[in-house]
Amino acid sequence: MGMSKTEVNLKRLLVTAPQQQNQAKLIHYVATLRELLEQLAEERNPDGLPRISKAKVNEYAENIEAVAAKLAVPTVCTC
Repeated sequence: MGMSKTEVNLKRLLVTAPQQQNQAKLIHYVATLRELLEQLAEERNPDGLPRISKAKVNEYAENIEAVAAKLAVPTVCTC
């Protein structure tokens, strides 16, 4: 069975996000990645079973949080 459109989009955005330098766009990327992961986790195959394993969902979640961590880098105050 092939990947769903949602999974393809998620993988493409995961590849692109780390190179994004614009913070506003990166925030949007992370939000979109989280939405896509939620959709993907809810997808079912014709038998009613989850389309992807929990391990894969966790792997994607870890990758998304690694991208999100880029947003949490503190700025130095020169007060």
